[in-house]
Amino acid sequence: MSIKMWDNYYNGGPTAIGTVLEFYGLAGHSTGQLYFGGCDNSRMRYRDASYAENIWSSWPRFEE
Repeated sequence: MSIKMWDNYYNGGPTAIGTVLEFYGLAGHSTGQLYFGGCDNSRMRYRDASYAENIWSSWPRFEE
């Protein structure tokens, strides 16, 4: 398993600025991303994909 965190500054996240926490399981398992919104109050979001594929689900918002 591996985990990485990176700034999303106009880099494919649901909004222009925020932080992404990405985690991988073993080969053949899902990859997931948690997105923490930046200055636009976009809230936390989650998406996943099959391992080693770039076919991601959408970025639904976690509601209060």
